[in-house]
Amino acid sequence: MGMGELMATELGARFLRSQGIETSWWDARLGLKTEARESASVRANYLSATCDFAPDAALRASLGHCRAL
Repeated sequence: MGMGELMATELGARFLRSQGIETSWWDARLGLKTEARESASVRANYLSATCDFAPDAALRASLGHCRAL
């Protein structure tokens, strides 16, 4: 699951670079961590994952090379 999204974002980043737009691709799986919902079943947690949306200083520091932060 998600392989199409990974391919599409890589292709998008390569296209932008080919157009002279400085960009870099980042694998969101490295920074997005899902949270289990207590009232949800295992299946529901898997199919309807949710993430903590609070700012993460360590993640921000690791992405310091990105200008849009």
